[in-house]
Amino acid sequence: VFFLEAVFEEAGGGGSGVGDASRCWNPEAFSPGTTIDTEYVVTDAFGGESTVSYSGMIEGGARFNGESGRALVLDAESSGDIETVSVTRSYFQVPRAQRVRDLGTETELLAPERATAVVTNTPFRLQRLDLSAGESYTQRYDSTVVTSTGGNEFVTGSEVESTTTFDGIETIEVRGRSYETCRLTERTTTSLGPSVSSDVQREWIHVGSGQLIKAEDEAQTTELVSARINGDRI
Repeated sequence: VFFLEAVFEEAGGGGSGVGDASRCWNPEAFSPGTTIDTEYVVTDAFGGESTVSYSGMIEGGARFNGESGRALVLDAESSGDIETVSVTRSYFQVPRAQRVRDLGTETELLAPERATAVVTNTPFRLQRLDLSAGESYTQRYDSTVVTSTGGNEFVTGSEVESTTTFDGIETIEVRGRSYETCRLTERTTTSLGPSVSSDVQREWIHVGSGQLIKAEDEAQTTELVSARINGDRI
């Protein structure tokens, strides 16, 4: 069940409180053939750092869980306490401008050991940028995760409810650079059987390019080092 129309809530805790999130919508970033290369530094709650490099391309004509759409195929390498190499296919649909439906992901871990994980969002997880400052939207969906490693398969299913608020346009400093961004705050409640957990995540999306500049929650902070779309640096 989805609540797709924006509802008005007071946006607190940061952001300018003005502007439109549509300024952070970049249709090129979702178009087949587009290449996206990024590097991020991830800092955990204990101060440990790792660097993650991504090299990706948007593919058209993809299918996932019986649905047609597009896929972002990402090769990822991380360096830090544990070095990993993986390939992820993220499946999505763009039903209209400034809205993306996340259908799910398929990830293959290549190192340090081999494993696979498939995440299915039913019917989908919605991302919206057709919001004015202070507007929110709420959604509910089911998330199923199937992991395979060492010849064993594990399946977990959860119910997710989230409310995302566009806090406004905000200029931030990240890794020595200044970025004009759209700040979004997502409050999520996840029910896994009798267990219920809550999380708050904030994201800063670049005005113009639509790339993630910074994300933070209780567990970690992710910051952009560099990004190129079709070879052009943002």
